[in-house]
Amino acid sequence: MPAPAPDSSPLDLIEYELDGFHQSLALYRQQVTSWYAQALDKASHAADLPSLLGLERVLRVGDSQVSVSMSDTDFASSVAVCPAGGELRIESQFESVYDVPLGNLQVQVIGLDDGSSTQIQLDAQGKGTHHCTAGGRYQVRVQGGVTPAQVEALFTSYDGLTAELQAWLRKEWRGFKPHWQASASSAIGSGILAGTWSAISEVWDSLSLVQDILKDPAKHIERLGTQAAELAALAREAPQVMEQAMLLASDEAALYLMLRTAMIWLSALPPSQVAGKTAEVLAGFAVSLLIDLLIALVAGKTAEVLAGFAVSLLIDLLIALVLTIALQGAGIAYLGLRLAKYGAQVVELAVGFVKGVFDILKRLSGAAPGQVWGAGG
Repeated sequence: MPAPAPDSSPLDLIEYELDGFHQSLALYRQQVTSWYAQALDKASHAADLPSLLGLERVLRVGDSQVSVSMSDTDFASSVAVCPAGGELRIESQFESVYDVPLGNLQVQVIGLDDGSSTQIQLDAQGKGTHHCTAGGRYQVRVQGGVTPAQVEALFTSYDGLTAELQAWLRKEWRGFKPHWQASASSAIGSGILAGTWSAISEVWDSLSLVQDILKDPAKHIERLGTQAAELAALAREAPQVMEQAMLLASDEAALYLMLRTAMIWLSALPPSQVAGKTAEVLAGFAVSLLIDLLIALVAGKTAEVLAGFAVSLLIDLLIALVLTIALQGAGIAYLGLRLAKYGAQVVELAVGFVKGVFDILKRLSGAAPGQVWGAGG
């Protein structure tokens, strides 16, 4: 489908974004593929590339695990202690909310106490075992890269989530569209969130905050309020639940899809839904700038402030989603605390967004409330 003309109506531009949502991971994949190729080039300055491109592979050995870049072809696990049963389990897969194995791989098991070395062939599911001496220390070395077929399997695993998010956006748009009056439409202009790489990177550079909050909720009491203590207690008493939330926070492809969803949803909000009919013109002006500035920052302090607001709002939506995975009430409470200054209408809309996307995640996982994809195979 050809891109709409710059002077197309906002409604046409939003329809264009919705129609193309199923291809959201295409750009992401192109960037990852490009980065992967560059990383194989010794002259590459991979550290200068966006952190969004950090797809990783995970190696689990016993109770330990290590995550490395998808491009790493020679790395070692953390030190693992052989359990009482005398069997060390090894598992290789992508770091993803889905179980996507990196199998048919030969690994070297090194006995750190006796100097032994054994070659083990992981099966198609990326799993293998090694008979070991109980209490002994072992390390596993991997020498082998990720194949194009394995990358294909990884991205294919997100098809269901992509389709569900697109259907939800369509449903939301059917409710929003009647509220778009001519005056509001002309105010929004051509500032549809097109999801340019620079705009997405602007948000992504700050998303380490999500993981920081999960790692130490008590440090973020200003952001979390009373939920900080509840999350800290959850981390102590039910670490597996926090691990599930951390898994989502570490899955760049899943977060990318949710970020794109938030960007399109935000761009589709009618000004009257945000600020009420009496402030429709003012809201239209603000939302127009918000959308434009997410695509490309323009010069001037006013633009920088509004761009900061836009990035902050998107980050808050993603943080609330991840917190909801850990503790359902935490995400809603977080939004109430963070967005209260923008008014009850904005809080209500944001909560609706988080609930809608969380329901999709819960339904796809088939898990009980408060649980999403398992943290391992």
